[in-house]
Amino acid sequence: MRSIVSGAVCCLLVSVVLLAAGCTGAEEPEKDCVKEGVTFNGTVTYVDLEGGFWGITGDNGGHFYPTNLPGECQVEGLHVRMTAVPAEEGVGIQMWGKRITITEIERI
Repeated sequence: MRSIVSGAVCCLLVSVVLLAAGCTGAEEPEKDCVKEGVTFNGTVTYVDLEGGFWGITGDNGGHFYPTNLPGECQVEGLHVRMTAVPAEEGVGIQMWGKRITITEIERI
């Protein structure tokens, strides 16, 4: 009987800890940022992997896979400033960089 009560108490404590961890509120600023997008500079590059695709290497060294890079910007070495948001969930074979959707882009 004692082990049943101990097991129930243990499960209850684990549930409370998991519930509390999910209620930190840390996601709210990120949601606002996602709505507005993030502006950064980078260089367009052709990545010859998995059939080839256009990517962007950020000036900070990050790799980004844009789902909607305009044709006129698909130029090797083109330096751009863009605003982007994380791409909607989707399936792709490109295992290079973070998938983004560009909301604004300009040559610099």
